[in-house]
Amino acid sequence: MADEFESRALTGRPNQWTGEGPVWCPVATMSALRSVDSATDELRRGTKHFAPGAKLYLRHIMGWRNSRDDEPDIEVVGRHRGTHRYVRMSMRAAWAENWRIDLVYSPTVIRLLWPKWDETTGSKAVAEEYVNILASVSKATPE
Repeated sequence: MADEFESRALTGRPNQWTGEGPVWCPVATMSALRSVDSATDELRRGTKHFAPGAKLYLRHIMGWRNSRDDEPDIEVVGRHRGTHRYVRMSMRAAWAENWRIDLVYSPTVIRLLWPKWDETTGSKAVAEEYVNILASVSKATPE
């Protein structure tokens, strides 16, 4: 058991992944159009940080804002609209669409997702549960 952990240990810098191979992770795309406010009909393309259609990797579900809210806040990793670097941001789950699980091969993205996601089958099962939850939330919210 210790050998398995040592193969994924941090070396040198924080969030430095030393494991081998890809990791399983829930993935979505940024909505092309999202509503700004439920009171108005104003629509915006993407967000300030993510362009429409940007690929977003789920880091974790942060939780619900209050008991009446039907959509959780999530923390995602994606390419920033301005700097084109990978960043971690929190956003509403309803702003992401087309949830699925996928293997992540990019070492930069894996470092930002680690230690939440790894290459194990247990990680894949948790990712499938998250996708089921978030897909139902995305469909339940009005456009």
